[in-house]
Amino acid sequence: MSKKHNGLSSTQFITTTISTTLVLILLGTIVLFMLTARNLSTYVKENITMSVLISDDLSSEQINKMQKTLEKNKYIKNISYISREQALKEVSQEMGTDPTEFLGYNPFTASFEIKMKAPYANPDSLRIIAHEIKKDQAVIDVNYPKDLVKSINENISKISIV
Repeated sequence: MSKKHNGLSSTQFITTTISTTLVLILLGTIVLFMLTARNLSTYVKENITMSVLISDDLSSEQINKMQKTLEKNKYIKNISYISREQALKEVSQEMGTDPTEFLGYNPFTASFEIKMKAPYANPDSLRIIAHEIKKDQAVIDVNYPKDLVKSINENISKISIV
């Protein structure tokens, strides 16, 4: 004779237990996937770099003041200054040759490398931020990977829908 559990036969009880367990495992997997996707999205967005090319005739005091002004913005996660010499050194190491040998001068300008906070790493926000930064007369240009930002945001939207 089969044992009864709250009015269910043992077969029904086992089936109900297995079904409930499988549903909970599935829900846990979905939640884990969503959290991982969100963390990956944040990581990728916060590693998009905006380069702010600045005038070569700024004093170190003006550069420090400009950096402190930029750091106060709520959208900046991290900012670092790259001098002309440092840029030349980095490119020379990557290329294996020194561009000054055949050009006769250092072709690089000083810049700030800015990493944004994830909520601001989308095409519309970056365009507005770049426009604001360009208003400073010491700024020559502002560059960021527009196509990459657009692609990342489109892919994240697709993943979120799934």
